[in-house]
Amino acid sequence: MIPELGSRICWARERDIGVSYCRMLLYDTMLNDDTFRIAVAMSPLCSCNVENETIIHFLCECINYSEARSQLFDAVNEF
Repeated sequence: MIPELGSRICWARERDIGVSYCRMLLYDTMLNDDTFRIAVAMSPLCSCNVENETIIHFLCECINYSEARSQLFDAVNEF
């Protein structure tokens, strides 16, 4: 979902993080769902074969990254 016109976006101070964030907002990532749409990937499916490799699936749902996600949540909670 692209933000509404006139809404504020908080950009990261680090350029590489800001670029990644912008690419996610524009659906221009290297995830299978985005690359399949432009005929680069053979399938939109994630390597877990559960659903399409979208931004939400990759960051929040994919079982392949559950351990990394758990470590991230622990680190954020400690902060």
